[in-house]
Amino acid sequence: MVRVESARNFVLNKRYSADCIRLLSSLSGRPLDDGRGTPAPTITLSTVLSAVRREVYDDGRSTPFWTVYLNPRDINNVRNNPISRRYTVAFALSLYHRPAGGAIGGNMVYWDVAQNAGLSQQELATRVLHEATHNLGFSDTQLDSWVLVIIKLVPRVF
Repeated sequence: MVRVESARNFVLNKRYSADCIRLLSSLSGRPLDDGRGTPAPTITLSTVLSAVRREVYDDGRSTPFWTVYLNPRDINNVRNNPISRRYTVAFALSLYHRPAGGAIGGNMVYWDVAQNAGLSQQELATRVLHEATHNLGFSDTQLDSWVLVIIKLVPRVF
């Protein structure tokens, strides 16, 4: 987790371009993944950086997978499924080939250390920023897919 902490410091001390700030602000008013489609409050660079500061990192080995969701429908789907209800966050990250997972609307970010081992500080920092958007209440689907957000942010942030 030392490399992730270093990437977080990189994110918090970076100067951001106007394009990146506009991209983050475009999340304002978009529906949150809370099962009600509540519109997001105004999102600014400061809002996202505050979410980054609040992030707590863990490997997810002892955390039930269903705890990363905010939407009651998603919680029940995972918790009531005879297979996925036994998943830990770490197992799900590995199974779905996800390098990290942020709790929707929470402050936890779970990292698969093995999947992130070969990444540069910039790539890790981009993931830190992406996971902060989950902590604000957005799912990958609402962010127009994980890959698209990474592609949009990398050239502008770094």
